[in-house]
Amino acid sequence: MESFTILIPCMRPPFSHGIEIIQFKNIIKEIGKKFNVKPIWVIFQPDKIEHEKTSDYEIIYYDNYKNALEILEEKNPDLILFDGDLTCYSISFALAGKFKNIPVVTTFFVTESENNPNFLWAKSRLRILFGNGLMRDERSANTNKEMNPKKFKMLSFGLNEYRFLLRTLKKINYSNFDLLRFMSFFPRFQIFSEQDTVKHPLASGVLNLCSTPKIVKKLKNAGFLDTTIFLCGNPYFDNLFLKRRDYSNKLNNPKTRILFCTSSLHEHGMWSKQKEDNFVINIIKNISENKANEIALKIHPSTSSRKEYEELLQTNNLNITLYQKEDFVTLLAEYDIVICYGQTTTILEGVLLNKKIIFIDFFNEHNLNQFFDESVMTYCSKLNDLDTKIQTSLEKIISKDRYQKYIEKHIGRFDGNCSTLAANEILKICNKKN
Repeated sequence: MESFTILIPCMRPPFSHGIEIIQFKNIIKEIGKKFNVKPIWVIFQPDKIEHEKTSDYEIIYYDNYKNALEILEEKNPDLILFDGDLTCYSISFALAGKFKNIPVVTTFFVTESENNPNFLWAKSRLRILFGNGLMRDERSANTNKEMNPKKFKMLSFGLNEYRFLLRTLKKINYSNFDLLRFMSFFPRFQIFSEQDTVKHPLASGVLNLCSTPKIVKKLKNAGFLDTTIFLCGNPYFDNLFLKRRDYSNKLNNPKTRILFCTSSLHEHGMWSKQKEDNFVINIIKNISENKANEIALKIHPSTSSRKEYEELLQTNNLNITLYQKEDFVTLLAEYDIVICYGQTTTILEGVLLNKKIIFIDFFNEHNLNQFFDESVMTYCSKLNDLDTKIQTSLEKIISKDRYQKYIEKHIGRFDGNCSTLAANEILKICNKKN
């Protein structure tokens, strides 16, 4: 079988539980039906990540190289695949790929929140910049080892990223004038954009994969060429389609079993750690007061620190089950209601499986989550109302038509074929090049 090398610049390693990683892996799996795929992950993180050696993928680190062109010349990939948000590494590899005539494919599978003031996103990005990084417990493939905190680590990392980008631009023959013009535009655009994920044709590929018509429209409005945009759905949900079933009925259990899923608002600079900790503890205590309820906590599989949450629960004398990397679909089968907040795709997974969902919004920030829709979930804006909302959620009947309309708007398609469509379109592009 012919070999096919795919270079994947990414913030997260291939063994992580991040949504973009699963998307990439599903696409790679489909390409692997026709080629002997050799994925190479280029990790953009302030820390080196401990991991087991495997033949399934190769891991390299951007800071071992001067620029993107150096990596491409060494690895000579057949394809460059990455998430299309405007970052230093996306621009570096988009432009270097074009320079070397290597097909660049970008993915736009999750759209961003809308109608949020500039200062909110600027504050978030600056908080991250002066923080200690997003990656936490997944810094090791098989341990829960924490890195020593380093003040201004992300600032240093950000400056190194910019240096990598500038060296790449210089290597592909950007003039000094073009470099100055770029640097006067890019930082401002990246920090002060109204949207949490920035889209710009500068980081576009010869193929831009999208999940929904809404995202297609956004890319066109941003200046992406129509001929480069392909609507395929979100490969992440292909796995969920194979496991789908209706979880809308209450379990045969005297207690109402509730799965409380955290978001990464602190890790993404939206909330302080104290704010999120207090929020989580107050929710758990409130629900636990009603002896008819049984609550468990599910923290983010990629960005949360299990050790920190274990200590938080212990400090507050809360003896509840804590989940992190367990299969979410399997967990859904064991609980009556899913409670979530903030920016999370948990909502999408719950809706696809007809799960009872309560969306909590105590700070009038529901616009932070673009997936919120009261027609298929229950909205709670006050802590004291939570017990009542739990009962409302159990009694709420949501029609199949409402679910279907929601899926069409936010997910695009749900038939298990998104990865196949994406892979086939990628291979068409590569064949054209060859």
